[in-house]
Amino acid sequence: MPLSLWLTPPPTSLISTHLTTLITHLPTVHPSLHSSPTFPPHITLTSQIPLLHKTDLRALTTLSHHQQQQHPGPAVSVSIKSLSYGTQYTKKIYFRVERSRALLGLAREARIMLNGVGEEEAQRAVEREYEPHVGLLYGDVEMGEEVRSAVEDAVQGEKARELEFGAWEGRGWEGGQLVLVRTEGPVEGWEVVARVDIGA
Repeated sequence: MPLSLWLTPPPTSLISTHLTTLITHLPTVHPSLHSSPTFPPHITLTSQIPLLHKTDLRALTTLSHHQQQQHPGPAVSVSIKSLSYGTQYTKKIYFRVERSRALLGLAREARIMLNGVGEEEAQRAVEREYEPHVGLLYGDVEMGEEVRSAVEDAVQGEKARELEFGAWEGRGWEGGQLVLVRTEGPVEGWEVVARVDIGA
């Protein structure tokens, strides 16, 4: 069963609360979205991790410590850029995030330590293919004008003001948690395997 590695916001942070509320709310804004699953807010650092003995808490702790050695001072930070739409099931509606050096470095090291790829291959993957983002809605729906209008109202319009989100652009978090997740089958059945704090 393949595993994925997520970077999640600090569990008690306001940004975590607001993102969780938004992810839970979006399937209600239009009938075509009602079957969309909900999930914890996160950025996927890498996926398709083989289920090996090293993919446990020790591996995450090692990755966290390595990150702190490579980037001393404040921990990896996440900064939201803009609302976007995609065609993939798990990238239908999402926030783009800043491709910071620390975040890309963490994704690179995750590929080396957990996927078992070489340094050059990991570097190429991060530079050419990796698009860090915070997913907001999964689904196979058509994103027509009416659906987009409802989504944008929830994210940055009147409904967003009612939910007291404030402006999203530039918001984010520092640190958080590295979370190893079994991501096979329906989203509702995804299972956390291990998690570790990454210092702020």
